[in-house]
Amino acid sequence: LVGCGGGSSPTVPSPTPTPAPAPTPAPPLEDGVLRTAAFESANGYFTEGSAAIVREDGEHRLELMDDFRSSRSGALDVRLCRETACTDSDLNLGPIQAFRGAQTYPLPDDGSAYSYVVIWCRAVALPFGFGALE
Repeated sequence: LVGCGGGSSPTVPSPTPTPAPAPTPAPPLEDGVLRTAAFESANGYFTEGSAAIVREDGEHRLELMDDFRSSRSGALDVRLCRETACTDSDLNLGPIQAFRGAQTYPLPDDGSAYSYVVIWCRAVALPFGFGALE
């Protein structure tokens, strides 16, 4: 039998695998403000000012700004919540440090799972104020 090339069939070399391109490393996340919020008063209590989630040197934090003010109570927490009414599954950052002025709370991550920063009163289980994170 004579094939397309005549006589004996030539040995076809195996193709050399093409190396996969090296993955492009993701660009480092930039430091700076990730989201901000403007507080609104709630339930007859007073809260005003602004807050920001900030990333710096790979760490995240919530900053209540210089313009922050809130009604006083012995049982206020700062929380990141999915809704304006917080639940046990939301992130409690701890007791409020001051009723006015700048303060900082460390975060375990960028807070992207939460929609609101809330000044939450443990005693009555209500927000004194909240701000939508945008």
